[in-house]
Amino acid sequence: MKAFQLQPLYETIRRGGKAWYPLGPRVLWRVTGKDGLRYLHGQLTRDILNQPPGTACYALALTPKGKLEAECTVCRGIAGELWVEAPWELKEVLQKRWEKFLVADEVLFEECSLAWSLIHCFGSEPPVLSSNFLCWESRRLGLPGWDLWVPVGELEKLSVDLPQVPEPLWETLRSEMGIGRWGKELGPDLLPQEARLERYAIDFRKGCYVGQEVVSRLAYVGRVHRVLSLLAWQGEEGEPSEPVHFAREDTTPLKSTSLAYSFALNRFIALAFLPVIHSEPGTRYHSPYGPWQVIEFPAQLQPFP
Repeated sequence: MKAFQLQPLYETIRRGGKAWYPLGPRVLWRVTGKDGLRYLHGQLTRDILNQPPGTACYALALTPKGKLEAECTVCRGIAGELWVEAPWELKEVLQKRWEKFLVADEVLFEECSLAWSLIHCFGSEPPVLSSNFLCWESRRLGLPGWDLWVPVGELEKLSVDLPQVPEPLWETLRSEMGIGRWGKELGPDLLPQEARLERYAIDFRKGCYVGQEVVSRLAYVGRVHRVLSLLAWQGEEGEPSEPVHFAREDTTPLKSTSLAYSFALNRFIALAFLPVIHSEPGTRYHSPYGPWQVIEFPAQLQPFP
């Protein structure tokens, strides 16, 4: 699908309209036991204890050295039920994580991935659902929305009522908001501040969790040497393709982690890890496709009327 064909749906979503996107293979655990909430609170970077019922909360699992081990989303139901979901490729990593720190805690992680498919619905109001659906409020891309777990075999019913978001459009919305994706911007051994995850994935006022000391020290007295940044293409002819290789006279060659077309900015944008000293808005890089310029992170977008 050509980029210009996606613009009407992009504008609909930015205005608060409804659409849905299939999030692909995910692993889902139901967490039960009287210590489940407290146990997750001590494992993850978010304040799970005070998470409002009916919401989904994005969180990180860190190593003792404060680096990423995995990402996940904790979902609290209205009736107090507790679920955790993550990209499928993190299934074994997180399963080992859940088991590693269990001592005398009364917690059970029951995997039920094969019975459900996860989609994200944009819009401030939840879609009309049957009782078989699991639904949580979720700002997965910084926009009002809902995470829906749909029973396997019932996903087709949703496509009739709502437009489906194609992958390139999801990447546009994600890149504009500067949100990293596991396997692209995010992965093992990354410090959260390098991907600017402190904006939405860390609660600095909560109690102790694995890796907290390093993350807090970086936030208050330290700094990282590279940071996820957003660049806008300044070229006029041709079309860049992924990955884009960037360079400056005073840096080693760099390459993009994601490339998308921004309808709001009317140009291609790219995510890339840049040296902190060369990541200020206005900094220019050159590439085989022409010049690129660092812009505000996330992109400063005017609201649609």
